[in-house]
Amino acid sequence: MINQPRSIKGMSLLVDGRGYVGKVREFVRPRIVPIKEDDKAGFMGSRPVYLDFEPMELSYILSEHNTDTMRLMGFFDDYVPLIFRAANTVGSVTEAIEVFARGQIRDVDPGAFKVGELSSVNVIMDVVYYRYQANGEVIEEADIDNQIFIRDGRDLTRDIRRAIEL
Repeated sequence: MINQPRSIKGMSLLVDGRGYVGKVREFVRPRIVPIKEDDKAGFMGSRPVYLDFEPMELSYILSEHNTDTMRLMGFFDDYVPLIFRAANTVGSVTEAIEVFARGQIRDVDPGAFKVGELSSVNVIMDVVYYRYQANGEVIEEADIDNQIFIRDGRDLTRDIRRAIEL
């Protein structure tokens, strides 16, 4: 049997309750990147000490000029909810991918208007909550406000929350 790569066969996006099925051209999920510092306490070199995480962001491109998304930018006193779903498929096997996020839309690039061509809107969102699931299983979850970081079922910040009684 040939080992073929999976490919995305369908995507849907909900932003603040508005649906964009069939209009999502591209979606880039948040990356969780640790911030590290080199500890040079020893004489043999240094070792990394992980301190925190870089701010998270996601982006997406809609294949239409969309004023609803533009209206959501700039409301920095409240978070915008987002749900992304995709079918990750190889042959007859399909994996359900889900991304749940909350954040603030920082940038909406409406692109250029051209007669007879599809317009597009590029959106960047600063993220404070993010959860990635595959077939209903939580692979990673990060909640900045509640100091939660889960990777592959392990709550990596539980002891810190207990220590500070959060």
